Amino acid sequence: STVTLNDSSALKGNEGLGAGGGIYNNSILTMNGSSSVSGNSAPRGGGIVNETVGVVAAASATLNDSSSVSANSAGVVGGGIEIRSGTLTLNDSSLVTGNSTGGVGGGIYNFDAATLALNGASSVSGNTAAGAGGGIFSYGTVNFAPDWIGTICGNDPDDWPGCET
Repeated sequence: STVTLNDSSALKGNEGLGAGGGIYNNSILTMNGSSSVSGNSAPRGGGIVNETVGVVAAASATLNDSSSVSANSAGVVGGGIEIRSGTLTLNDSSLVTGNSTGGVGGGIYNFDAATLALNGASSVSGNTAAGAGGGIFSYGTVNFAPDWIGTICGNDPDDWPGCET
């Protein structure tokens, strides 16, 4: 099924037992109008898990219009978001910030069958991981749009190349 969060909708304070403390998406997820997923927790993907399971079309999640994934936590991977498969697209001024994990990928964990696309002024900042990839830990594809002016900075450990310290 398709899930759309609009007009400053907030999904917060949930706890998942396996994957996706806030949202487990295996279809189409769209966040618009400053919507947020925050304060959720799970072993994998504290805020959102995007994964194609037993469906024909690949799962997709899109953050638009200053939407955010923040202050989520995961025990293993993907404090904010785990992209297990399918595509995650960050548009406009969307933000992944203040998330944490006891493993890798404090902000975003991008698995090998997944694609992360960064557009506009979208940013990944202020995330932490006990392992590698405070901001983004990626085995998969990461695409930067030619007009991307966002940042992947202020994460612990490992800022993206180009961050000033």
